[in-house]
Amino acid sequence: MRHGNWWLAVLFACLSVLTRATGICLLIPFCYEYARQHDFNPRHIRLDSISVCSIFAGLGIYALYCYLRFRDPLAFSHAEILWNRKLTLPGYAILRSIKAIIISPAPLSFQSLRNILDLLPVLFLGTLVVLCFVGPWKFPRALSVYAIFGAAFFLFAQLFPFGGLYPLESIPRYLLSVFPAFIILAGMGKNRTIDAGYLLISGSLLFILLAQFLTGHWIT
Repeated sequence: MRHGNWWLAVLFACLSVLTRATGICLLIPFCYEYARQHDFNPRHIRLDSISVCSIFAGLGIYALYCYLRFRDPLAFSHAEILWNRKLTLPGYAILRSIKAIIISPAPLSFQSLRNILDLLPVLFLGTLVVLCFVGPWKFPRALSVYAIFGAAFFLFAQLFPFGGLYPLESIPRYLLSVFPAFIILAGMGKNRTIDAGYLLISGSLLFILLAQFLTGHWIT
């Protein structure tokens, strides 16, 4: 996209949608970057702009496969019912997670700790996404497409939360694909105090969760 190779960019976007539905988020940064490189002037739009429609081809190909295999082109969406996942507004799952922590039997109960371990990474990555747009580490205008992708992916990942007591289940690992957040984190890491503090906290959590995993207990 940044080099203006629109058809090639759409090809990779199409393949990403075939890999996971969240690849559709590339539609937003594609439209922004195309408009930016053409000075946001409708008169400068060329025929290659129609290539953006090809991003949906990946979703169409997979829907066709689902129809041939299961006689249901939306089988990949209907399967979400098994996990009691429903379409909601971004942020709703965060509020439900906070509520689940408040109504938990005790501050250190399993329900409380599990929701905390889901909630904190989401809020942390959300903060980094915001810093992509504002603050001393924000992306320059030429690279703002990265920030837009990060925001689109962050919001999209919250559209289908889990319906039980742990609404943010699995969402933290989905958000690992928000790579612009880690670019911001690298910029923050140039400060030795922030870098040491982050390594201390993340290293401690890694040790605790690894111990949980090796002893056969649940981890987020």
